[in-house]
This record gives sequence, structure tokens and C-alpha cells, in this order.
Amino acid sequence: MTDEQLLEINRQHLNHDYYTDVITFDNSDIANAIEGDIFISIDRIRDNAKQLNLKVDEELQRVMVHGLLHL
Repeated sequence: MTDEQLLEINRQHLNHDYYTDVITFDNSDIANAIEGDIFISIDRIRDNAKQLNLKVDEELQRVMVHGLLHL
């Protein structure tokens, strides 16, 4: 997603008015089940990678794991 797309999700569902790299929603209906949606901003990934002097795919992998840990 773009920054703007993820910002809109952040505003609508979490009442936060700021950019973020990842938002995770737990959709599981069964105890101890892992089911959800992970939304990632590619704009944040690129900016973070540049600031951290990482490859974009490395930062993407880090953020994907971050999203999974939220579940």
C-alpha cells in the first residue's frame, strides 16, 4: 500500500492520524488460531531502508515479521 492508503486505514480503524509502516488486524474467531490481515506501506519501507542503510527487501522482511508478531 501507499502511505496515504495506510494512513486512511489508521484513521478509520485505529483513530491514529500518522503514517506507519505496518498495521495488523487479528481476525481469528477460534482461541489460539492465527488469522489476520497485515497491511504494509511500501513508501515507509523504502524510507526506513534508506534511513537505516538497508536493502528494501531486508526492511520489508523485518516489517513482515513485525506484523506477524502482532498476530
